[in-house]
Amino acid sequence: MSLLTQASLILTPTAYKANKLYSVVPSSGNGDLTTTRATTATRVNSSGVIENVATGIPRIDYTNTSPSILLEPQRTNRILNSATVVTQTITTTAVANTLSFYGTGTITLSGTFSGSLVGTGASNRVSLTFTPTAGNLVLTVSGSCTNGQLEIGSYATSYIPTTSSIVTRNLDDISKTGISTDILNLSEGTFYIEIASIANDLIQKSIQISDGSDNNLIMISAYTISNLIRFTIIGSGTTYTLNVTVSDITSFNKCLLKWSSGGLFAYVNGIKYTLTLSSVILSALNRIYFKQWWGGTPFYGKCKGMQIYKTALTDAECASLTTL
Repeated sequence: MSLLTQASLILTPTAYKANKLYSVVPSSGNGDLTTTRATTATRVNSSGVIENVATGIPRIDYTNTSPSILLEPQRTNRILNSATVVTQTITTTAVANTLSFYGTGTITLSGTFSGSLVGTGASNRVSLTFTPTAGNLVLTVSGSCTNGQLEIGSYATSYIPTTSSIVTRNLDDISKTGISTDILNLSEGTFYIEIASIANDLIQKSIQISDGSDNNLIMISAYTISNLIRFTIIGSGTTYTLNVTVSDITSFNKCLLKWSSGGLFAYVNGIKYTLTLSSVILSALNRIYFKQWWGGTPFYGKCKGMQIYKTALTDAECASLTTL
């Protein structure tokens, strides 16, 4: 029996509609996830072209050629007429900003910050993160600078088109409530996900299976330490955690948690780690969140897939599933 035929839930970046991500398994629709975003947004499509997607449509992004589900925080593009950037003045405060554009031109910054950002090609996006003072920032443009963006934050997010006024893209959110027992087994199981964090910015970003409380949950997080993934299981109020350092949290990492009477184990990129050799008592797990159940530490980044199994897979199967 193959791993795919054993899985009770398989989510891949394929079929979707407004406010819905379809899971390949189960075919009943019990594993389909709800997606929300209150504004339009952009993605890189399979042809490598930036395109708009409508409100609520999940973004299947091909920035790195293979598709992944893209989730981002709310951001505002403060550059006007962003398609072809021209010289302009923007009021800033003393917080981190990130400037980005495509093209072969140069944007020179003066006023509240002095510096420059030089383009490297029509299809290449360059970015500069800086902290200005309060006042007026002048962006002086020379040459070809397209799809320009100035956003408050320590990293660049997907392109937000503007014309005569600034534009805000709302956050992406994915969740599933009412998961039935044909998907989850509380006494034993395996949870697998392949993810890349949006940034190594020491801000926690979590994916969680829970009962809607802190008493019973399974959670995988990009954590508050550089390039660290934290695994957490809480059963009947008892907490087990494990920290694993990876080479790059912004690259895709294959992460797995399995639980049974034989113990609690994690796998990252083919390597096995032990949380505890004792079992955990879980109850009433019935929902999936790309955040914590109460809304905190939302996951921002990319997801290539998720799988749930009602059994604790063997060591060989776990290694096979998570090896890069």
